[in-house]
Amino acid sequence: MYNKSKYSVSPKYVGHTVELAVQGKRLQIYYNKELIKTHEISEKAYHYDKDDMKEILKSDAFRDRADGDIERYIEHSLAIYDRL
Repeated sequence: MYNKSKYSVSPKYVGHTVELAVQGKRLQIYYNKELIKTHEISEKAYHYDKDDMKEILKSDAFRDRADGDIERYIEHSLAIYDRL
């Protein structure tokens, strides 16, 4: 979370401490001094990378679903998140 907005990382980093750095309008996320993700900073409440969402869903709730089904769900969800 940065400036009241949520930014995604791969689920393998959930529960780990990460460091944030701002470079212009980009938020850089580091783990053990290694850059793991860059997001554009905006006023949106949620900033999810499609690959992160797919990895999160495949690791749990959608583990038995086809990739196409997961990708359609992600597109629909991100459209909703952008309106929040």
